Amino acid sequence: MRVGLGLVLGGAMGNLIDRVRFGEITDFVDVQLWGDFHWTTFSIADASLTTGTFILTFCFLSMARESH
Repeated sequence: MRVGLGLVLGGAMGNLIDRVRFGEITDFVDVQLWGDFHWTTFSIADASLTTGTFILTFCFLSMARESH
């Protein structure tokens, strides 16, 4: 659960800092695999938020299952 919370809080803080300092999110990753083919461009902070949310959801569902 600590990892999930850390990822969510870190991603949220990263986005907030970018918004305050630059007025936009700046931590995007664009991976060019070959030729003109690019993997989907994504934000590291948003990826952290999403991963943390999945981890927290799994933890909460596991705790709910154990209590029944």
